[in-house]
Amino acid sequence: ETLLIRAHEQVTRNTTGFGFSIDLDGFDPKYAPGTGTPVGNGIDANDFCRIVSRWADDPKLIGFEIAEFNSHLDIDQITEKTMANVIRAFQQ
Repeated sequence: ETLLIRAHEQVTRNTTGFGFSIDLDGFDPKYAPGTGTPVGNGIDANDFCRIVSRWADDPKLIGFEIAEFNSHLDIDQITEKTMANVIRAFQQ
């Protein structure tokens, strides 16, 4: 949490905008098994969504992207659901 807050402070200082590039490989595989290189002990997707939702209305937020989704490796649409939760977090 502290790292994301510090990053937000940094990217919003003396700039006109910022964005997020969200690589699903960074999430713990229990939230995103549908990626090419899942790594254990990754980011908790629920915590990530809770934190970034604070900035959904930030006028400097100009966009975000989600990368590294592989639908053929997804299990029970877990990764799809995680992506939907991430998108909703930015729409709060």
